[in-house]
Amino acid sequence: MTKNNICFITNLSFELEPTIKNRLEPYIEESLGLGCEVALCSSDKESLQHNYNKSIQHIQFPAKPSRPTSFIKRAMFEWFEARRLLKSLNATEFNVYIISIPSMFLLFNLSILKNKTLTLDVRDLTWEYLPKSGLINILAGKVFSVLANRSFKYVDSVIVTNDTEVEYFKSRNYDASKFSNGVTLKQFEDLSKLPTPEQSKLTISYVGKVGIAQNLRVFLDVAARFPDLQFNIAGYGPQCSELNAYAMKNKLENVKFLGNLNWDGVLKCYEDSHILYAQLSDNFSGAMPSKLYQYICTSRFIVYGGGGVAAETMSNFDHNIVIEPDNAKALEGALLSIVDTDIMDLNYSNNLQVIEKSYIRETNARHILQGLI
Repeated sequence: MTKNNICFITNLSFELEPTIKNRLEPYIEESLGLGCEVALCSSDKESLQHNYNKSIQHIQFPAKPSRPTSFIKRAMFEWFEARRLLKSLNATEFNVYIISIPSMFLLFNLSILKNKTLTLDVRDLTWEYLPKSGLINILAGKVFSVLANRSFKYVDSVIVTNDTEVEYFKSRNYDASKFSNGVTLKQFEDLSKLPTPEQSKLTISYVGKVGIAQNLRVFLDVAARFPDLQFNIAGYGPQCSELNAYAMKNKLENVKFLGNLNWDGVLKCYEDSHILYAQLSDNFSGAMPSKLYQYICTSRFIVYGGGGVAAETMSNFDHNIVIEPDNAKALEGALLSIVDTDIMDLNYSNNLQVIEKSYIRETNARHILQGLI
């Protein structure tokens, strides 16, 4: 066993979950650059070893193809899957295990690896985001909060994405280092070079996960009020089918569902857009959508529906409007204030400078790793 070897653990797939790939790849690349031996445990079916200049050990733990849909059965399924994954690592020996979550069930079962040196990489405080209504949600939220607090004692260090999460752990007497989500160096270079959109029809696009937290029904409701604007949704998620059916039912001919795009497809979507939109409902106000950092690099005008961490972060950047989430009238008002403005002639250079200084993932990952190894 060499002096510095690291195992990165996620129960998600790089292929299916771009957000976890964007989070962990800079860690992996910088660990290799620092001379560490690296292992990755993920649910990918195909080996990822060939993706890196130097070989890594890829511990593949493919997820079961079908998952229960009910809340309780899904929670039980993920609980036992997390235990199964962590038990498979019990016989391994690494200097540091970095467990990257949003999966709270990996956190809840960390006692399985209690004799290892564990670093918890928190991308979202998912156990805090359950709705505060409904008996099952309220009870589950209380149980999950207790389980999380009990599990922190097995962790040697904590990494988070924003200041709100730093304060969350500080209130529980744990110090946390901050690794902001940001963009990779390649993403920054690609996005900052995008040309001006060629088409004359004003286009507003959403790029990212299509789920309950994003509540894109609001986006479609506003599309109905602006038939002369083009509305695009690029991404994947559990709400895709429902939103597609809603658009068809309401004959929203100015809405396109672009599906789950590769990076070149994402760049083309950004290139063709004049305005970029994102939203997180109030229950998720402690999170900062990583897509917003990509949006900022495109030099496009941004409309963000949400509060908390993301709204505060957006105040550091030029040429964006922050509105109340889940509010179609607020989004309509924001678009009305934009449509007659020549937004592509605005100066976005300050945005790029701030990103380059503070939100390049490789730079931040290197800083974190130097404190661990």
